[in-house]
Amino acid sequence: MNASIDRKEFVPGSSRLPDGRNQETIMAAAGEHGDSTPLDVVLTLTSRTVASRSLQVIAELGVADLIDELPVAAEELAVCCGVEPNALDRVLRLLAANGIFAHRPEGYLHTDASRLLRDDHPVSVRALTRLYGLPVVTASLMHLAHSVRSGQPAAEVVEPNGFFAYLEAHPDEAAIFDQAMTAKAAADVAAVLRAYDFRRFSTIADIGGGRGHLIRAVLDTVPEARGVLFDLPRVIDAQDLDWSRLMAQAGDFFVDPLPAADAYLLMEVIHDWPDV
Repeated sequence: MNASIDRKEFVPGSSRLPDGRNQETIMAAAGEHGDSTPLDVVLTLTSRTVASRSLQVIAELGVADLIDELPVAAEELAVCCGVEPNALDRVLRLLAANGIFAHRPEGYLHTDASRLLRDDHPVSVRALTRLYGLPVVTASLMHLAHSVRSGQPAAEVVEPNGFFAYLEAHPDEAAIFDQAMTAKAAADVAAVLRAYDFRRFSTIADIGGGRGHLIRAVLDTVPEARGVLFDLPRVIDAQDLDWSRLMAQAGDFFVDPLPAADAYLLMEVIHDWPDV
């Protein structure tokens, strides 16, 4: 199949070419056969916005948790989610074309990718997917040109006091953020433990450590060490620490003194702060 697209044939804003071929089908075939053109690459990336937003909506609705081992019809899923069946079916068909869910005449089945959207999956990414669909995130992306022009965070256009101030004022969305960071940390911890030997430290502090997945895992590898989980008050107040070797300390690392320790862990904390 020749998947190349002549530039003159493309109709902006249309999902089909003049000859009736669907752009996404053509681009998928191009990827499979390794004969994609530069135009295919650009159009594929351009259309990813729709697929990404569809994924976020499905994660928000919790569709993956409604499917187990047998196919479930779109109509049944729509009733459970309180949405319009045909619209849900269209979104799920798009995701299935990208390997997330499998479409059968009887309904939708899981793929390995769609199972990651279940809350009970050991490396669930549902919360992380929902995070990228939060209004503050999507609105910030709409202001990306502001960042390119000014060098300043686009989130500050949406919330002048910054992203974390926004979360402080929106506890439901802050909970999604915490869940997302926990899920991502759980997936990264094994690599951290393989990369570094913590046995020479007696006290280890995790700065901005969230729910403590990293520091707990580190302490598991160093039974003689003690740990300190340091994070904002709202995060620490939600902790239920029942481990004698791990204490929690509330604070803001921009303002408050850090806990005394031999080693400090920062996991995905400093990447979004300026160098000075």
